[in-house]
Amino acid sequence: MNAVPVSPSEVPPRVLVRVALIVIASVLSVMFTKLALFAAVATLLGFVSLPAGPLGSVRLLKLALAAGAVCATVGVFRFLVVEAMPGMVEGGTTAAEQRAVSRLREILFAEDAWRRNAFFDPDGDHVGSAGFLGEAHRELGVRGGKAHGSPVLESYPKLSDTRLGPAAEVGGY
Repeated sequence: MNAVPVSPSEVPPRVLVRVALIVIASVLSVMFTKLALFAAVATLLGFVSLPAGPLGSVRLLKLALAAGAVCATVGVFRFLVVEAMPGMVEGGTTAAEQRAVSRLREILFAEDAWRRNAFFDPDGDHVGSAGFLGEAHRELGVRGGKAHGSPVLESYPKLSDTRLGPAAEVGGY
């Protein structure tokens, strides 16, 4: 079966221009990774929108779009490695950092309340001393045996023993 060469009279000029622009965008997507997703979708739509006709009349256009599809695929993989994955990792890290900072602020407010209410005042000056995390959320008793009302830190995770003493893990910190 001999392929008939493509002649301008067989394929409308708008189709030739469209395929040329898609292929150019696909080739550029290898270098400019943010163009890759557009190029991949455009290549797929370019294949689907080719005119029906004799096989020989659109064969060159299909080959050009196939080359564009390969370039767009490389561009998409580069986009994933260069742009998408680092962005997702950075977003998760930022969220974990913000959560840790929020918990540290809660501890600061709890320590201020602990000192203000003088739950532990070893020197008797009516200005409290700092409390441990376990004391602030009533998992541990208060040093000196003085009881206090509701816990200052209510939503804190259980403490686990470490070689440095009790610790609470929040968001990987």
